[in-house]
Amino acid sequence: MPNPFDAAVKAAAASSDAILAEPFTFTPMKLALNVSARPLRDEAIAIFQHVPCVFGEPSARMGSGAVETVGVRPEKPGHASSRPFISLALSRLGDRRPEKGWLILRENTGEKFKVAEVLPSHPGFVRCDLNYLDTET
Repeated sequence: MPNPFDAAVKAAAASSDAILAEPFTFTPMKLALNVSARPLRDEAIAIFQHVPCVFGEPSARMGSGAVETVGVRPEKPGHASSRPFISLALSRLGDRRPEKGWLILRENTGEKFKVAEVLPSHPGFVRCDLNYLDTET
């Protein structure tokens, strides 16, 4: 049974994309035959340019920290992330889905990232946790 809030979430996501999104370039990568070699560009998949995504800085949830500290009342465990992330509408990549290891260029700043993890988000979207890369990579 469909969730009655799916349409509202989809509309809100589209409006936040229109306001907050910035262009990114996605370069699909694949593992080389030699396990010691660097990953190679996957020529079978096109490079996706000017894909609008919402970029998020590394963050921590309020109350995150040590679960137990001596002499202090135990705290609630919380989620903390030292990785930036992007929110991506899957429809922007056609029938493809981003994969771990893909390279991403933030077009406005020239920053380069590698997809560390692809996480589910609200319907039709994924959250890609990113690792920073050197600009020479």
